[in-house]
Amino acid sequence: SGVARDELFVTTKLWNSEQGHDSTLRAFDASLDKLGLDYVDLYLIHWPVPAKDAYTDTYKAFEKILADGRAKAIG
Repeated sequence: SGVARDELFVTTKLWNSEQGHDSTLRAFDASLDKLGLDYVDLYLIHWPVPAKDAYTDTYKAFEKILADGRAKAIG
């Protein structure tokens, strides 16, 4: 596009069916591949899914992604 990466703010979300530790990591990798990026600026949980009961595992995966520098912010 001709726009420098540092001039863009890229956000992506984790879809509901992908919640859980390992599935979150796989979904994030797939998002990076589709976007053609090494990192995103913001990674979000699309929507809490109480029936899935994967909040803690999902958020731990988000913390790993953040700690690895593959997302600058999570939420």
